[in-house]
Amino acid sequence: MNLSNDTSGGGCGEELMGTFGVVMQMFLALIAFSTLILKRLTEPVDRRRKWRIWFADSAKQGLAATLIHFLNIGFAKLSDHDQCTWYFINYLLDSTVGLFIIFVLLKLIGRVADCRGWTALKSGDYGQKFNSRWWLAQCTVYLLIALVEKFIIIIMLQIPFWDEVAKRILPIPNARVKDAIVIVVVPFVVNVIMFWVVDSILMSKWQRNKFKGTVKYYKNEDDLCDPEDEVLLDELLSNQEEPRPDYTNKLA
Repeated sequence: MNLSNDTSGGGCGEELMGTFGVVMQMFLALIAFSTLILKRLTEPVDRRRKWRIWFADSAKQGLAATLIHFLNIGFAKLSDHDQCTWYFINYLLDSTVGLFIIFVLLKLIGRVADCRGWTALKSGDYGQKFNSRWWLAQCTVYLLIALVEKFIIIIMLQIPFWDEVAKRILPIPNARVKDAIVIVVVPFVVNVIMFWVVDSILMSKWQRNKFKGTVKYYKNEDDLCDPEDEVLLDELLSNQEEPRPDYTNKLA
């Protein structure tokens, strides 16, 4: 891929790993973390995730985001062209197309887990008593999904179309202003939205349905992959708490 030869943003990789970049990234991470706390507080009190479950969900997302972040910095530093442009395009694609890829892959794995009875891989479900092995399995799967997403994005960036995008996406002659936009302004806005959306995806299906005011039941736990066996029941009483399905005997 031949990105713009403008080197005005060539030091963006150094800025990202310099003192200013590291401090700003820590600040943005704190903002994203605060967003997830706010999201938890918006959940109905009687259906709110326990702090341990919330932290487990957030940790998976945080680890994957950190992995992708450093991969993007590495790709930017390896580029012989405008590092800021390279990093910026990677970041935007990860936050849009990449988010869709992650959503599809998580849904696919969730469907397979339902059909095969792999309860440990049901996203956001860590057993009646928190099972760290289930969290580790889900975290590993999510990190692999993030790597697959990054690989697909890198393949997409080989299309010549992105050469023209790179020339026009950041038409800013001042390198400092460009660095500020790439490191601070855009991540500040996008991270808040992306972390909120991804957290909703990573929540357990049971918790997500409860949050929407709908509980999903199954006639037969062995037939979870058959859509005809699904029965959706609306909650008739707002204070009625349905029992959570117990899948602890189906640890893969």
